[in-house]
Amino acid sequence: LYADKDITINGGTVEVSTYIATSIVSYGNVIINDGDITAESEDMAAIYSKYDVTVNGGNVTAIGGNGAIDYSTGFTVAEGAKIQASTTVDGELGEYVAANHTTYKKIVINAHKLTAPVIKSSSVANTGKIKLTWAAVEGAAKYKVYRATSKTGKYSIMKTVEGTSYINATAKAGTRYYYYVVSIDANGNVSEKSNIVNRVCDLPRPTVTLSNVASSGKIKVSWTKVDGAAKYQVYRSTTKNGTYKVQKTTTSLSWTDTNTTAGKTYYYKVKAVHSNTNANSALTAYKSRTCDLKRPTVSITRSSGKPKVSWAAVSGATKYKIYRSTSKTGTYSLVKTTTSKSWKDTTAKKGKTYYYKVVAVHKNSSANSAYSTVKSIKCTK
Repeated sequence: LYADKDITINGGTVEVSTYIATSIVSYGNVIINDGDITAESEDMAAIYSKYDVTVNGGNVTAIGGNGAIDYSTGFTVAEGAKIQASTTVDGELGEYVAANHTTYKKIVINAHKLTAPVIKSSSVANTGKIKLTWAAVEGAAKYKVYRATSKTGKYSIMKTVEGTSYINATAKAGTRYYYYVVSIDANGNVSEKSNIVNRVCDLPRPTVTLSNVASSGKIKVSWTKVDGAAKYQVYRSTTKNGTYKVQKTTTSLSWTDTNTTAGKTYYYKVKAVHSNTNANSALTAYKSRTCDLKRPTVSITRSSGKPKVSWAAVSGATKYKIYRSTSKTGTYSLVKTTTSKSWKDTTAKKGKTYYYKVVAVHKNSSANSAYSTVKSIKCTK
């Protein structure tokens, strides 16, 4: 392939093979913009240009006996081009090209444009910390993450990672941060900057526990303190996947839900609230609890010398269970189940002291009351 002026290849497939002559010869410039180019010469250089050889793209393979690529003034390989070259001097495909017949110059082989990742930001629900994610970039061996506190401010290196995500553990709740990421290949080539994303670091979410208030049976919602929280919001629903509505906003670390009905199950979530509302925590995972019956208020007297246990009716109770022990902290055994509001212990023995507790029973056994307070009396007959 010979020209006394420029040779320009814009695409297609070009295969040239010679024995004692150079395969591609230009007395102007050789310009390759695209295409699959293979040039082989057993005795001479594979490609010759009186002036410049410029490879802007495509795939070029040059194998020459006396140099792979021979040029006089300049040799340029643009990002995006892929080149493989060998000579009989070295013979290793892809390592060296000849310049001016005798000078050998190492070039970037299989050069391609290392693209920047496209990053997205989110918050880690439990900790509130900012998480960056991106898709893997072809040719990238690692990625470098940069951060600033303003879009046009000074960006500092935060971390070099081999994976495709990064969690900013040092971010402070309520502060907005700006990030970009660059790709780096095995040779140390660095891509352009990624898109810039920004996000406010959130508060961590609290840890929630539920219990029942023994005296009332109502549900008590408690949570751990979150540093930086100005207050907390408690949400409730009557189904796990239902609509959760704010029931209480408080600066305390607990709240008792008095607007509940014994036997019904309620679902709760809590949010830590920052003075910067953009930094509020995520809602906690739901916790559920059944509202219990109120525990009975018990009194004790003697009837014909025998202990008589009485209690006020508990709304929603279907029956009552009486437990007895011979010591206050001993083992209590069930001695009676009744729908009445009192019971005389006719099995009690003269001279012994007995201790009693009563439980109100709901048709939903999960909603039974707590034990009443202990009452004691001595049997006299």
